[in-house]
Amino acid sequence: SPTNLPHGDFADWKGHQYVFYGPTPAIILMPFVYLFGVDFPQYLISVFSLILTFMGVILLVRKIGFKNVDALWMSMFFVFGTVLYFNGLVNISAYLVQVLGSVFVIFSFYEYFSKKRWFVTGVLIALAGLTRINLFGMVLFYILEIIRHNLESKTRAFILLLIPVLIMMFILGVYN
Repeated sequence: SPTNLPHGDFADWKGHQYVFYGPTPAIILMPFVYLFGVDFPQYLISVFSLILTFMGVILLVRKIGFKNVDALWMSMFFVFGTVLYFNGLVNISAYLVQVLGSVFVIFSFYEYFSKKRWFVTGVLIALAGLTRINLFGMVLFYILEIIRHNLESKTRAFILLLIPVLIMMFILGVYN
């Protein structure tokens, strides 16, 4: 019922209510709802996402050259010192979207700074974009990085990066 939702969290059109964010959180929730019913507390996925983000920041920061202690501090500051922590603990769908998006963003950066597999990076960007559409914009960072570096095959890197992003943007357009 739209009376139970905060105004601005949905669009009411012809008697149907639609949320503004992408389908990734719903897809991740589906197996849990199937197994445990509609009363499954989605904040458990948020808490698990916070744990993944914590670990991801540690891995990322260590990969770019920080010491273990510094990586731990930066991870603690990122997860517990920002609004991300609050979003991960409150059982509101819009907050789950933000926490899941953060996981995909952090791991896309980790992938870039470690193995630079452009297709994997593109998949992570696509999944992030399917949580919040504005996260598709982060593909610009990677495009600029491909342009900036003298890669053997810039065209191949562009294609591998953009294929999952463009496919998911198309799917999101059809979904909407």
